Amino acid sequence: MCYRVIRHLIEGIAAVDDHRMTKSQEVAAMNLLSDQLTLFDEILQSEWEPNPDGIQIDQPGTPDIACDFCGADIFQSFFECTECASPQSTDEPAYILCAACYTEGRSCTCRTMAPKIRRPFVNLLDVRNQAAQLLGSPDYPIFTPNK
Repeated sequence: MCYRVIRHLIEGIAAVDDHRMTKSQEVAAMNLLSDQLTLFDEILQSEWEPNPDGIQIDQPGTPDIACDFCGADIFQSFFECTECASPQSTDEPAYILCAACYTEGRSCTCRTMAPKIRRPFVNLLDVRNQAAQLLGSPDYPIFTPNK
């Protein structure tokens, strides 16, 4: 949700130049953006994978997904087995676990789960950096991914 709020705020603040947002609305949006960016930085730290080689990326436009064990919404990282069907949905062709459930030892029946991410991390970093640039504060430096 934080990711979507930040994207929406970036678009809204950019609309200030088009006179679609008042000055007081801009100030409120910038304050909210600052709060959301602080939270998003924490999320990115927990979701960052230093060695993403070999981790499959979900197809663009894939609908939101949730853990088949605990029901938690999955933002970025998860584990998937395409051999075991989801017990929650007949429409879901895979069994999906959030990282927390997987690290607690939960798995599918065949135990051949593979790590997967929802989108390239650089895409998340791009949105984060756009927000940091709008805020223009040294509290939010621009990050670049290590290659």
